Order: sequence, then structure tokens, then C-alpha cells
Amino acid sequence: MSSDDFAELVLQRGADGIVFETNSKAKQIYEIIRWRIVTLAMKPGEVINEHEIAEEFGVSRTPVREAVKKLEEEWLVSVQRRTTVGQIMVPIVEQGMVIRQTLELLGIERAAERITDSQLDMLDERIYRMGRVMARGEFDGYLKIDDDFHRLINMFSGYPTMWQLIHQSKGHLDRVRHLSAFEPSYLGIINDQHIHIFKALQARDASQAKEALRTHLDTTFERIRTLTSKLGKASG
Repeated sequence: MSSDDFAELVLQRGADGIVFETNSKAKQIYEIIRWRIVTLAMKPGEVINEHEIAEEFGVSRTPVREAVKKLEEEWLVSVQRRTTVGQIMVPIVEQGMVIRQTLELLGIERAAERITDSQLDMLDERIYRMGRVMARGEFDGYLKIDDDFHRLINMFSGYPTMWQLIHQSKGHLDRVRHLSAFEPSYLGIINDQHIHIFKALQARDASQAKEALRTHLDTTFERIRTLTSKLGKASG
């Protein structure tokens, strides 16, 4: 199987490669509820009513329970007397940063050595889309394409489940990212860093690509640490 064939297979399976016991309904519900939690459309402590979700999606409660179980494994949902959206936990945010940096740096080094022209075109298209949504001030939309840009790079490394590990570890990290308001100057810096990453991959320069990604992640994580610090003071 060629690298392009592999990329297409992963795209067909979904963004994270997570396997569910039942059918695609559980995965769809998982993705939608997870996105609502990560973007803070569903607030920490908010009650999750499985019956209402089942009615919303026109399904039985079985795929809903399965989706909730996956979210609980990521500490995004708390199941006790009631099922609620989990609180943002700073240690898990920090853990997500460690896992993401370690795996993404490994992934981009390998991706730079094997990336194809068609795969570079896919990354270039994401950069173009990020520029468009940034110009429109669509913060959530930008972060979603940003995430896809990083997912593709990891996918192009040839490690089949690397992004699954990253995806499952960074839910709390992403929630913190959504605590901040839209700031064009910050997104401008991030967008320039994405372009530097792309150019290094285009040159097939593994060392330069790794350094460009390290700089990018350091910028992102510095902002997240600032936000988690404020979060800690607010709850203290």
C-alpha cells in the first residue's frame, strides 16, 4: 500500500481512528458531544442527559452510552450519581502537552522523509483555509482546521495510530485553548508558524521541520500555561 493509499484509508476511517463496538452512530455522537465539550458549548458540570441525546440523534441509548464511555475515558465526562461534563483538570492539561509534543516531534521528523507532493497539496489547502477563516474572525473554525493540519502531518508519518493517542490525550488542553477570545495578532503568529512548518516539509528537511514545529508548540503551550494559571486563580 502506498503512502497516499494509506492516507485515504485513514481519512475514510475518521479523524482519530477510535474504534467503537457498535456502529458509526456511536462515533458520530462521540465526535459531536466531544466538540461541544471542547469548545465549551457544554460547560463543566453541565448535566448530560442520555435520553435527550438519544432523541436528538434519533437513536437508542446504546450508542449514546458507548459515546459517553469513550468521553469518560478521556476525563471529559464524569459519571457518578449523574453524568456531567467534567471539570478542566490542570494536571491532565499538562499531560496532554507532554504527550502531544513528544509524539508530534517524532511524527514530523518521519513525515518529512516520506511526504509526497499530493500530501503537501493537502497541507497547503489547509493553510489556505486557515487564512480564510482567520480573516473572517472565526476562532473555532480556525482551531478546527489547525487541528486537521497537525493530524495530517502525523498521518503522513506512517504511524497508523499516533494521532489517536494525541487526540485522546488533548481534550482538556483544547478546552483551555477555547477559553481565550479571538486575537488576530496571536493567530497571525500561529499562521506564520504553520507556513514555516509547511515550507520545511516541502523542502523535505526533517531537522528544520522539527525545529519549526517545536517553536510552534512552544508558542501554543506558553499561551495555554498562562490561561491555566488564570484558571487556577479563579478556582482558588
